[in-house]
Amino acid sequence: AFVAAEKGQRECLEFIFERAPETLKTPNNDGKTPAFIAAEKGQRECLEFIFERAPETLKTPNNDGKTPAYAAAEKGQKECLEFIFGKEPDTIRIQDSSGATPAFVAAEKGKKECLEFIIERAPDTLKIENKKGATPLSIATLENNKECIDIIERYIV
Repeated sequence: AFVAAEKGQRECLEFIFERAPETLKTPNNDGKTPAFIAAEKGQRECLEFIFERAPETLKTPNNDGKTPAYAAAEKGQKECLEFIFGKEPDTIRIQDSSGATPAFVAAEKGKKECLEFIIERAPDTLKIENKKGATPLSIATLENNKECIDIIERYIV
């Protein structure tokens, strides 16, 4: 199921699901589920298929506490982030084991479209600090992601 989700092979995913439905919920050694992998790789169609059959996997964290929303934001997969938010809007506020949220990682990695999507829907995420006291603005500044800094500053009151 992992390779099918990664490569966007929905028909293969359906074939696997028909024979072993539990594979959609089963994590790999890193704690990533097929939904996590699909979100990370931008495979929205596979993500939708998985959600229809195992909706709880949109909230299932990996071993580091990262969710599929975090993975989508980190890799700049806006379509997957939109889908996840539409089904599980609270996932954009979930902090990983370091205290980072999807907004934090989008700011860190310079994924401006994902960052703007998150902030427009949940501006309060800009105030969430990680365990070291950093915010999305401070990490964007540290990483010199000027476009992300500009986006964040538009929303800070």
